[in-house]
Amino acid sequence: MAKTKQVRWTCSQCGKGALGPMRPRMENVVRYCLVCSKREGVLVKRSAPSLEKRAAQSAEKAKARAKAKQAQLDAKWMHEGVDLRKVLNRAMRLSSAKGMKRRPEFTIAHSKTKVYTTGRASGGRIHLTVGHDTTINYVIGVLLHELAHEVCYYLGEDWNDSSTKFSKRCHDLHDEWNVISDIKVCDRVTGAYAGRSKRLDLSKATVPIRISQRDGVPPAIFTERVATTQLVNEENYVGKGLWQIISAMHAKGLTVAIPGAAATEISFRYAETVSEESSPERHRFAEIWEARKIVKRGRGTQAVVDFGPGEIGLLREAIEWGIADWDDEPAAKAAAIRLVGKIANTKGK
Repeated sequence: MAKTKQVRWTCSQCGKGALGPMRPRMENVVRYCLVCSKREGVLVKRSAPSLEKRAAQSAEKAKARAKAKQAQLDAKWMHEGVDLRKVLNRAMRLSSAKGMKRRPEFTIAHSKTKVYTTGRASGGRIHLTVGHDTTINYVIGVLLHELAHEVCYYLGEDWNDSSTKFSKRCHDLHDEWNVISDIKVCDRVTGAYAGRSKRLDLSKATVPIRISQRDGVPPAIFTERVATTQLVNEENYVGKGLWQIISAMHAKGLTVAIPGAAATEISFRYAETVSEESSPERHRFAEIWEARKIVKRGRGTQAVVDFGPGEIGLLREAIEWGIADWDDEPAAKAAAIRLVGKIANTKGK
């Protein structure tokens, strides 16, 4: 049988001690100095310095581990050195958010592939997916946008993107934030999709077009129905009938400047390399897209893409796949509607 390891138990008054087990029972005499106890009239305890030193070292290690674990947990809430939990707490104290008594549940994810940030608000919960190349200004703007949804929902107001109630609350939150914070947000970028200018309201994202035989549309396609003024809107902007006309108008090719919001969605959801055997049209689009040029326009960027003879129709599926089927990207969808309207209004070569 292995011998029990012993340590020295020392009296703090007389300094004398005795060897004893590491964990003696409470009634074990090694825990007490009998000489000092007799003199004092009460039990005088001994201590084991080696055990106390070991316990202190273990406590320090445990504290360091807990600190490292907490730092790891906190890291997911940080973006460019800013704790987004504190941002939400601060935003909750803004005048336009005070009607909401309880802070929404807040979750966050970080994307290694996306360069943009998206958000979702639903029934007391806000979730952000933060892109790896997004500025903190934009991330906070998206958070304020989602908070506006939650406040409207909590107060029983219309919280849809096209609502004027939501629009006002969203823009007010942006304005109020810029008063109290050095990190400025821009409501033209992350404000309401139906703001004061109605710039991103899908119901307003319509483009009138006129089509006639002079635009190069073959008689087999041209009809009196399409000769009148049409509206490019959410219902038809990826319709095959409209794109048949567009393809006929631009059979000789066209250079297209695609807005940043739409270009980003196409890049990440459609323009990936595929084999020519599995999808020749998508493969060709990926080649065309790879050769695009990125140019600045105002505060944003555009992807300038050259489509050769008979290739403009390849853009239809890219828009449908990359944008039309995704309900959480109204900004990109509105940009795509305007783009299709612009193409439809461009005269053929």
